[in-house]
Amino acid sequence: MSGNLQVLTSFHPAAGGGAITFDNASATTGLGNGAQTVSFTVATQSNRVLLVDVTYFDTGGRSISGVTYNGDALALLDQQLNSSGYGSSERWWIIAPDQGTFDVVVTIAGSPVEYVISPSSWYNVNQGTPFGTTVGAEGNSTTPSVDVSSASGEFVVATIGAANATSITTGTGQTRRSTANDGGQIFGEVSSEAGAGTVTMSGTFGASYLWSIIGTPLKPA
Repeated sequence: MSGNLQVLTSFHPAAGGGAITFDNASATTGLGNGAQTVSFTVATQSNRVLLVDVTYFDTGGRSISGVTYNGDALALLDQQLNSSGYGSSERWWIIAPDQGTFDVVVTIAGSPVEYVISPSSWYNVNQGTPFGTTVGAEGNSTTPSVDVSSASGEFVVATIGAANATSITTGTGQTRRSTANDGGQIFGEVSSEAGAGTVTMSGTFGASYLWSIIGTPLKPA
């Protein structure tokens, strides 16, 4: 698959104490429909979770009909559709993904569309109750933002999608994990921040764009 691959961060060594730990992330852009394939590596760690965020235009009957990793089906965690149909985002997930390098396959129904596929893997995440309450929002402005209820020891992961944006200033206190844009057509970023009572996940564009944002608290094992 042709695309623009930007990996900002790679593997971290195993952490002691059971704290939730970032493993790997990437972002790939493209234009197409049907099965879109991205290679991704999950490290050998315990209590793993894989998130796959997809930003796309859901106009004209387009949708994400499924996501797999090494042939295993992911579940849809949240869908945040921009009211205009541009810059919509979805978050898919699976616990205990296979360890190693395998294909993430995102199946796009409908006509070809620009997209950003952003996998991220984490470990020391609770396998029975991996998430708190996921929150989404959408709008048309310079400042996508969402408030996520969390707690100390958790980790909040956010994805921001937008139409026509090319870059974003990541919100204060957040760590960018991946970002990509497809020639100014579609944009995606994944970032994270340590949990607290309420965590605001946000970013700032240089101009107003149609955007969507999803924030998810990960719970420790």
